[in-house]
Amino acid sequence: MHSSTSFSSQRGVALVISLLLLLIVTLIGVSGMQTTVLEEKMAGNFKDKHIAFQAAESALREAEAAADGLNGHTGMDSSCTSGMCYNGPNGTPLSTLENHISLGNAASATPTISGLPQPRYVIDGIKTRPAGSASWRYMYRIVVVSSGKIDSTRSELRSTYYPIN
Repeated sequence: MHSSTSFSSQRGVALVISLLLLLIVTLIGVSGMQTTVLEEKMAGNFKDKHIAFQAAESALREAEAAADGLNGHTGMDSSCTSGMCYNGPNGTPLSTLENHISLGNAASATPTISGLPQPRYVIDGIKTRPAGSASWRYMYRIVVVSSGKIDSTRSELRSTYYPIN
């Protein structure tokens, strides 16, 4: 017995179904690739931010070591030469410190990773008298800025540092 359907009525149905399945598989593949590319960019940005943070942390330690070597406000002036600021007992407003950093008037820290811009820091000397003490002491406000390998990546750290001596 022969089937009553002929080959002419089945023409192209298998091709259309195959093309639709191919289109669906292609869309799934393209979507997966876009997700993978996005995740790779996110991981790269996270790594660059982490590198910038590590460089800023290294510069902060160097600035604290520099503050340990300061005797009061010796070597500091109101123009923040070499990143060392002293504007009297109350210190410099933070906005002024940030302006000095953005203008590049800060001291340069040793680069920790090759290919990175130099981290920069500003040390602001502030004369204080601890509660219950008759003698004056210096504390230092330190602001550090570091960039990653991508120019738009920036890490900024701030610290209030009291020398050991």
